[in-house]
Amino acid sequence: MTEFWKSNAMFWCDYCKVWMNDNPATKATHENGLKHKDMVARKLRQMRQKQDQEKRDLVESQRSMSSIEAAAQRQYQADLKAAEESKRQRLGEWVKDEGSGYHYNAAHRWYYDTATSMYYGGEPATWTKVPDLPDDAKYEAMAAPAAVTGPGGQDMGPSTSGRLAGAPQGVKRKSTAAHPLTDIGGYKMPTTGRIGGAKGIGASAAGVTKRKGQPTTVTASKSSKPVSKEEADAIAAREAAKRRVQQRTLSTFGLG
Repeated sequence: MTEFWKSNAMFWCDYCKVWMNDNPATKATHENGLKHKDMVARKLRQMRQKQDQEKRDLVESQRSMSSIEAAAQRQYQADLKAAEESKRQRLGEWVKDEGSGYHYNAAHRWYYDTATSMYYGGEPATWTKVPDLPDDAKYEAMAAPAAVTGPGGQDMGPSTSGRLAGAPQGVKRKSTAAHPLTDIGGYKMPTTGRIGGAKGIGASAAGVTKRKGQPTTVTASKSSKPVSKEEADAIAAREAAKRRVQQRTLSTFGLG
């Protein structure tokens, strides 16, 4: 019988980059050798150096991003200031002239009278309500108070003297102190009465507990209409049912 040749299994050492027989004795001899130990130590040292370099790169990238964001913010603020200055130079500024009592815009050489809402200027100079000025350079547009935006972007009108726009003048909002036990148990807790007083059980309207078996009478005021026999029977039946429920509840709490 012919025997087939079969090669031995081989093992690849990734540290030393060499092949060897895949058996415990050969691998143990190789791993205990000085060359293999030196290669393992070199590999671990390279891994640590790579990790340290990645940390340094991360710190450097964060520092660079912070510097870029700070520079961008400074440039943005400078652009806003330049735009504001350009707008001020283009529109001018209304300054009150103490000598004439009018407001004067030196950039456009126009006067404005707040009493008559009229402008004085132009060529030739004359009084008019329709000056040759850009709309955003007019006194009304530049002196108007900033509008207050309410919930949902609703325009609530110009604010006046720091007061909330839209609130009626002369109306003062009063806050009433709530009972300290108001929110306990989901009920409006009573200030008088015993257990169950929040539901009207165990306490009368005046805060006096009724005795067991004490009848409840229905009285009609002088201004009330006459009660028919059917209505009186219905009221009596309802009061009797209410007494039974109150009595059963009091018994449940041990108060009956």
